[in-house]
Amino acid sequence: MMTERGRVRQFGDHLIGTCVIHLVGDNGVPARVEVMVDSGFAGHLSLQPKLVDELQLLRIRTERVFLADGRTVNCDMYRVQAHWQEDLRTVEVASLNGHPLIGMGLLQGSELRMMVEDGGVIEVTPFGEL
Repeated sequence: MMTERGRVRQFGDHLIGTCVIHLVGDNGVPARVEVMVDSGFAGHLSLQPKLVDELQLLRIRTERVFLADGRTVNCDMYRVQAHWQEDLRTVEVASLNGHPLIGMGLLQGSELRMMVEDGGVIEVTPFGEL
């Protein structure tokens, strides 16, 4: 297993944590995606509908999701291959507008460490390597 790394950076008036994840679409096309770390998101990943289309992901279902702003919306769900901690994993993707997110579903089984300052380091380490 491997520690994934990212950075904390200034985003407007806020600090956000980001890391890069490498995906492989159903069409075999690879994608390098910067995702925001979101501990309030229970899913694995969210991607913008345009990227879901570019990767030619197949919809597996629609489900009701609760957004951070309090709204409830219907959301199309997909699966994608993600390179994560030296494994190629099949993970669920919520198709949502906004910046792509990595959520607690993909972070499960890992320790998340963040130096919360502009330019700070993020490390996601599997429990087995602690």
